[in-house]
Amino acid sequence: MTRPASRRFGVAYFALILATVCVTLVGLVSAASAHGGTIRVRAGQPIQAAIDAARRGDRILVETGTYAEQLTIETDGIALVGLGAILVPPAAPTQNNCSGLAGPDTQAGICVMGYEVDLADFVVEHRRVRSVGQPVKDVSISGFQVRGFSGANIAVVGARDARVIGNRLVDGEHYGFLTAGSKNTRVAGNTVVSSTKLQFIGICMDNLAGV
Repeated sequence: MTRPASRRFGVAYFALILATVCVTLVGLVSAASAHGGTIRVRAGQPIQAAIDAARRGDRILVETGTYAEQLTIETDGIALVGLGAILVPPAAPTQNNCSGLAGPDTQAGICVMGYEVDLADFVVEHRRVRSVGQPVKDVSISGFQVRGFSGANIAVVGARDARVIGNRLVDGEHYGFLTAGSKNTRVAGNTVVSSTKLQFIGICMDNLAGV
């Protein structure tokens, strides 16, 4: 088995900017959806419904507003693009595929997960990925502000070639961003901010290969 590639960065209060290259939102969207359609989500509409309706190559544009949801992406080739969108926890936690990933009762904001992902029991840090039946491929998330989830604000598990670009991750209690059991995840231009809540790691990359 390939030795996991792991990079971790974290402090109690910080603003972390990963910006090794300049990536425009327009360029990201056009690359991800050259052969797909566009689904537009307006304030008051559910983002998850748009994700569930999307097909490979579609881009989902989420307009300005605050959305109290937990999201799961399992479809290849989706580009989820925030245009001033803020994602916060719902009043009552709902389960997504990454619930419990960072420990019992923790909830993730945006969860990208492949099929038939076998997770070990939680011991420390996060649940380890033992195997992936089929990775979810070429998913991108950009332009979102994700705030205040008890696990990871954004988690990528059992994916290939995922891109998380230009998001603002605020007050995630355990992780701003976490990727595990994935390959070739690219993270750039994100800002992780925590005033009081972050207890652990701002950015954690614990992939099978290529981060």
